[in-house]
Amino acid sequence: MKLSPDLDVPDSVITQKLAVIAESGAGKTYTAGVIAEGILTLGAQVIVCDPVGVWRGLKSSADGKSPGFAILILGGDHQDLPLLPESGELVGRVLAERAPSAVLDVSGFTSSETKRFMRDFAESFFQAKKKHKGAVHLILEEAQTFVPQNPERDETLMLNRLERLLKIGRNYGVGWTLVTQHPQSVHKRVLNLAGTVIALRMSGSHERKALAMWTKDNASPADVDLVGDLPGLDTGVAHIWSPSFLKISKRVRIRKKVTFDASATPEVGQTKAEPKAFAPVEIEQLRADMEAMVEQAAAADPTALQKRLDAAMGDNVRLRAELVKLKNAPPPRPLAPPIPVELTATLTALTDNLAASAAGLSELAKGLTLAVGRLAAAAEPRPGVDRTALAVKVFGRSAGLNAFPTRAPNGHAPKATTTTDPIPPELLAYVKLLCTTAASRLPMKPTVVQLAQLAGRSHNSSSFEKAMGAITTRGLMVREGKQLVITDAGLQLIDGARPEPTSPGDLRRTWLNSLPTYESKLLAVLFRNYPMALPAEDLARLAEVSTTSSSWDRAIGSLKRNELIGETGRRVYVATATLFPEAAS
Repeated sequence: MKLSPDLDVPDSVITQKLAVIAESGAGKTYTAGVIAEGILTLGAQVIVCDPVGVWRGLKSSADGKSPGFAILILGGDHQDLPLLPESGELVGRVLAERAPSAVLDVSGFTSSETKRFMRDFAESFFQAKKKHKGAVHLILEEAQTFVPQNPERDETLMLNRLERLLKIGRNYGVGWTLVTQHPQSVHKRVLNLAGTVIALRMSGSHERKALAMWTKDNASPADVDLVGDLPGLDTGVAHIWSPSFLKISKRVRIRKKVTFDASATPEVGQTKAEPKAFAPVEIEQLRADMEAMVEQAAAADPTALQKRLDAAMGDNVRLRAELVKLKNAPPPRPLAPPIPVELTATLTALTDNLAASAAGLSELAKGLTLAVGRLAAAAEPRPGVDRTALAVKVFGRSAGLNAFPTRAPNGHAPKATTTTDPIPPELLAYVKLLCTTAASRLPMKPTVVQLAQLAGRSHNSSSFEKAMGAITTRGLMVREGKQLVITDAGLQLIDGARPEPTSPGDLRRTWLNSLPTYESKLLAVLFRNYPMALPAEDLARLAEVSTTSSSWDRAIGSLKRNELIGETGRRVYVATATLFPEAAS
């Protein structure tokens, strides 16, 4: 493979680790393009991660009038197929298993979308290459975007996954080229992996200092001095340091590209040229492969599997509840003896009499309906009519608008009489927190203790008691036995938000995730065995804990105080029924 008129590079460059470093306009992307052309000419796979959208030129000739290489363009303005931020895992698998050459144009992504795509791509591609070994050369344009020296919090995972791919991917056939104008911004652990550096003109002191550190660690002292000559290099002239692979320290002029230079900056007054002809790419089979992988991924999707598991868990809970009912049910009564033949005529006569009575009741119901309609019409507000006096006259007492509470339209939030007194300002935030907590756990109806625990508050505190007082006196929640139910007024207080009902499985996972590890282990065992009650010894054995430890007593006490478990006998425990609403349905 020719990199320069006077420099041939071995074909094994495909799996080597290179870095092309230069200031803007000195020819770094052009040089990396020459490397990509040479590898594509060998018939090997090339994958370019392109955050600037300039690598489409590989598909067209240098003058843009003839086809270039048949390389797939994913994403960008000249795409063969679209590229989505959430498709990193799928694209990584396809490129590793099917091995097409491709440009991943992420120039249209936001910063966060790029990080998401690249972290998923790097992990998926790395794992798939373990099973599908083969030579591939990965080019990271503007490498500091993907492997930054000072990663932000949301960049750490992307950096770690790419570093692992670049560090040990050669075991599976992966070589690479970093392309950057800011070597000091590329993570040092990654830059130091490069065995060959191709440096073009570079004037910045920080950039040359970073390169000098690389040459100091990898080349001779004389080569370090050559870094000082870089500011005077002409465009397209490079100094190559390759102590191990090429065993040279040499200045060369990069050969001319055979494909279109889409990275060229137009001169003043010129319009940026665009290629007219592109090499065709077979995308239908690739599209079919990607669709097949999507179907396979959907079948193995953890979220979908969890939903199916929750459904199966719900069925299991209901079946266990039915089994317990059957075990506790009294024995069936013996079958009644056959009806004597002589009673048949009597029964027929009784049936006829009942039918006649039913017809009479139907007529009576019609009359009652008419009477109710007249009463309702009389109750309608009219000018000059005192509704209170009318109510006393009709019903014998005063009847306000909320005198007869009804079920709310959503089926789970009963209305309640409310006062017009405003909530004290010092309690408003606390009240909203408790209402939001109750709403977000629908259809679960927590007890007072459970509501406090879910909201991260103590039910014994005076602040909690004051907030609950404000809630109940204003009808924001009502009690159903020991349980609390948020009303429409409570939902309106939190901007009328009606959250999607949480599944029983999600509610139970919320408790498991909010409790300390020891308590969570005990509760998880009781969840799995509900509605069966477990003796303490069996519960401890299944949870792999000891009943003699002080942690056991604390955990059991905490679960009972939070009303998450109950005792059906001495040291015999069961999860509370409020956590399994599906068992009652």
